[in-house]
Amino acid sequence: MAKNESLRIVLGIGTAAAVGIIGFGYFFHYRNGRKRILTVFDMIPELNNPTVRIKDRESVERKIRQIIAGGAEKLQVISDFDHTISKHTHNGKIVPTCYGILESYPLLPQFYREKALQLKETYYPIEFCHEMTNEEKYPYMVEWWTKAQNVLIQCNLNRGMIQDMVEKSEVIVRDGSDKLLLNLYKHDVPLLVFSAGVGDVLEEVIRQNLKMYDNVRVVSNYLEYNGNVCLKNLNRHNYVTSLYCKWFTIIT
Repeated sequence: MAKNESLRIVLGIGTAAAVGIIGFGYFFHYRNGRKRILTVFDMIPELNNPTVRIKDRESVERKIRQIIAGGAEKLQVISDFDHTISKHTHNGKIVPTCYGILESYPLLPQFYREKALQLKETYYPIEFCHEMTNEEKYPYMVEWWTKAQNVLIQCNLNRGMIQDMVEKSEVIVRDGSDKLLLNLYKHDVPLLVFSAGVGDVLEEVIRQNLKMYDNVRVVSNYLEYNGNVCLKNLNRHNYVTSLYCKWFTIIT
């Protein structure tokens, strides 16, 4: 991978990740036989874009330099999935989330989309209510997830449909994310993906658009299958992962 190319894949997934792998070799630049010390903002020109807001540039530079100094062996990358590894918009259209992929799948019955919309109209305002604490919101998020999964179970969803709905969806991963995942894998850097979406759909998006490397671990909400048919609304770790509950303690 070209040096400047590896630097340009960072924003949107984790600025320090690629830089931490690169190492100290980028701190110096030779021009006309003279050595000049580069700043982090020289190395990652995207940080100077007007759309990037940084309150304390010195603090950011210090932290990124500390990550670089630690090297790949001390690096761990934690990322969200929806609108992080996947794009937020593409050609002016909002890219679907994991739940959006489910809700737009034409082979699921109409009653599922109608009920999913009703639940969203009920619980979405709670999720982003500024007058409630995260602790107060969490039971409602569990309630939302449980009801949504109960409706989904009535659709006789199976594993094959997950693969098909992702193939038919308009989900798009961010440019350069394939190179970042490969770079992390080559340097044995763990990538933990925490998502409040549906893990089954999330993993299928990665398989179809990227690659599920051995260093990637996903913590999300999973469907429990009996053979090929979805029966229960339990997830793999017996926790519900929501926006306010991305449990580190369930990683084993």
